[in-house]
Amino acid sequence: MNVDRTDGRSAERLLRKLATVESLLSAEADAGERARTLTDRTVAVLKDTGIMAMWMPSSLGGLELDFSSGLRVMEELARIDASAAWVVFVVCGSTFAAARMSDEAAAIIHARPQDLLCGSLNPPGKALQVEGGYRLTGRWPFTSGRNHAAWLLLSAVVRDNQDGVAPASSGTTTPILCLVPADVSKVHDTWHTGGLRATGSNDVEVTDVFVPTSMTFRVSSARDRRSRYHQGPLYRLPLSGAIGTPIAAVALGIARRAIDTVIAISSTKTPVGRSSSLRDQPVLQADVAKAEAAVRSARSWLYATADSLSELANANEDLPNALRRDLLLASVHATRSAAYAVDLMHLSGGGSAVYATCPLERALRDIHTVTQHRRSAPIQFEMAGRMLLGLESGDPAVLQ
Repeated sequence: MNVDRTDGRSAERLLRKLATVESLLSAEADAGERARTLTDRTVAVLKDTGIMAMWMPSSLGGLELDFSSGLRVMEELARIDASAAWVVFVVCGSTFAAARMSDEAAAIIHARPQDLLCGSLNPPGKALQVEGGYRLTGRWPFTSGRNHAAWLLLSAVVRDNQDGVAPASSGTTTPILCLVPADVSKVHDTWHTGGLRATGSNDVEVTDVFVPTSMTFRVSSARDRRSRYHQGPLYRLPLSGAIGTPIAAVALGIARRAIDTVIAISSTKTPVGRSSSLRDQPVLQADVAKAEAAVRSARSWLYATADSLSELANANEDLPNALRRDLLLASVHATRSAAYAVDLMHLSGGGSAVYATCPLERALRDIHTVTQHRRSAPIQFEMAGRMLLGLESGDPAVLQ
């Protein structure tokens, strides 16, 4: 991966790089859909731009791009190819999560910066305590990007030799995260879906694989960082934000593509039974306005909240729970607003939108696969509402 770190920290320059390869990525998207995984060429291009290393520490060869800038790049990539953006989100989110790994693990995982790390956290597998580490067994679904990854980040509940749940020294039973070579896993061909087809999000299975203690870590708080490599402001942000917020960025990119598509075809398409173009129809005019308003307003709140968190992290200040809550709520709201906009645009596209050659057809499939992620589910509103009412969220991960 030939990353120019001189300009890699600039989101604008990274976005310009993305613009230069847009036509190539668009051309590869259909092949990725057919293969149900990103093409090798797509992955190579994304590596060369530096996008895959956006949230990798600069000390390990990455760009260490700030949080909001990374989201903007994912959003723009999703406008071009949602599946590619989703895999980038998983790779970058996994790298972000691994900020708590040991120095030894960081040196091994990132020995070759071109190697990708992806993972799946639920449901957790089983880690049996043995001398020097654990024996890991489990099966994890939705492992996006596995076909191009060198390493996997997998969660597991620790069990003792009697196969009972074993708490850590702090008394917690929070799952540990295990770093294992991708080639020790078995891939189950389960990813036969409507949307995000090219993400290759198959199940992976690991059976009785030894994982040294140094290649494991627990998720507690952003302040509990064990690695000297991950000490920048980016890694002080909540893990829940790195996992949940990019989903909203991907959704916004899909919605942007849908709105732009309708605007583009509206001047040339004449609905059946009408004498004027689609653009001249009052219903279409209103729907475009509704979609634009939904996307822009949700996007503004999302980035304003992300920027506020980044400012506090840059100042090395504590991140208030209210702001973490707002990031959760802004993220799920943006995802749902994007889905609303895509639905409007797909309906506006009429019969043309049902053909696979129309971007609206893929946008509809992709956005409603995005909304099925747990971080986009209605329960996220419930958790945010509980916090607004002064109650516990019901999920400690929201504050991690």
